[in-house]
Amino acid sequence: MLISLINEAIHGKRQSQKRLYELFAPYLFTVARRYNSSSIDSLDILQEAFIEIFKDLKKYDATKGRFKNWSTTITIRTALRLNSKRPKEVLITESHLNLADNAHGPIEQMSAEHLLHLIDQLPDKYKAVFNMAVIDGYTHKQISQELDIKESTSRSLLKRAREKITRRIIAVKIKEGIR
Repeated sequence: MLISLINEAIHGKRQSQKRLYELFAPYLFTVARRYNSSSIDSLDILQEAFIEIFKDLKKYDATKGRFKNWSTTITIRTALRLNSKRPKEVLITESHLNLADNAHGPIEQMSAEHLLHLIDQLPDKYKAVFNMAVIDGYTHKQISQELDIKESTSRSLLKRAREKITRRIIAVKIKEGIR
């Protein structure tokens, strides 16, 4: 069904293009929102991403991956490109926070809301790398290419972000123990 919808959209069928937008816009808006705290700017990112998606729709190859992943990559790249023109904070929403496989120690014990607050306090580069690696599953090689940094810098920023979060969590736990 999705493949036929994509094929119809490639051939200019407006109803199919509209249906693709309706199917993927809510999810892709959430992706855009994680990279920009402003709803208005996130809508701009979404709009620009869909322009790219429809422009490059002929390039999509279902044998190489799912459409959702392909469109997510375009949305992330669009967000990074637009955010580089106007620096903004990275926002990670609770619905996309799944750290159980990637986190260590006290991070696993935190509520998602508190963890989001701690992540939001990280410097912008730390947040971007943390978001891309932990939330979006990018490799350090991919992160280095997207953010134009060295792979070792990506690894270092992720390590430091986790350390900062862990130190803050431990400090909170100690403070709670004193009460």
